[in-house]
Amino acid sequence: MIKTIVSLACVLLLTIGIDQDLCAQQKSRILEDGGTGQFKAVMLSESSLPTHNVFRSQDLSVLDKNNELPIIAWGNGACANSPWERVNFLNEVASHGFLVIAIGPMPEEGEKGKGKSEDPSQLIDAINWAIASNSDKKRPSYKKVDVRKISLRGMSCGGLQTLAVSPDPRITTTVVCNSGILPSPGVGMPGMPNVTKDQLKKLHTPTLYLLGGESDIAYNNGMDDYRRIDHLPVLLRIWMLVMLVPTASRTVVNFHEQLLRGISSN
Repeated sequence: MIKTIVSLACVLLLTIGIDQDLCAQQKSRILEDGGTGQFKAVMLSESSLPTHNVFRSQDLSVLDKNNELPIIAWGNGACANSPWERVNFLNEVASHGFLVIAIGPMPEEGEKGKGKSEDPSQLIDAINWAIASNSDKKRPSYKKVDVRKISLRGMSCGGLQTLAVSPDPRITTTVVCNSGILPSPGVGMPGMPNVTKDQLKKLHTPTLYLLGGESDIAYNNGMDDYRRIDHLPVLLRIWMLVMLVPTASRTVVNFHEQLLRGISSN
């Protein structure tokens, strides 16, 4: 069930000195009752980051320095400029205590999104925004974000966007879903990041590949990536239609939590 929120809280925020720009044209929706996690989530359009879609805890007051939100920057399948296909999944991840920022404006209810995102640096924009929000006293997320734990994650073409910017030294984990670098650059669809297998040598964090089995169009590319990465911890999991099966969400969240708190050898 999807409910539309009228942000009456903005009235209160304005009365106590919170920047009015934070409330201007802000839209939000509750998806699937906020998810199954401890931190019921909300999907937001932030006026200070209109090019992206934010998923976070509805109630930030329960967070403190001992319980902050790690950052997840998300790249969409087909390098779409909208997370419309995965909003329920991203919302579920956020409900387990993560700040998720996806490329593309927040889709309207039932909207399938428009256009392409051809610039992987939009993932870096998401991270920069999250870090800035954490240090801005005027923002609701002030001192609520764990800027020491930053994950890049993406689906299909978004997975290539993730690999393209993973060398950023602030990144602490990388997750590649149903994706892998093509053996020959430039043979993919228009707008796809032109990364080569040499990019894998630039990875510097624990990395997780989630692949959809042999029927996954990116399976061979992802498996080849996995075999080539020998200089850092890397996990591989095969799950058919991992991003579509609702029961897989909790398993994927477990992987995310594990990677942000230290990779296992199992």
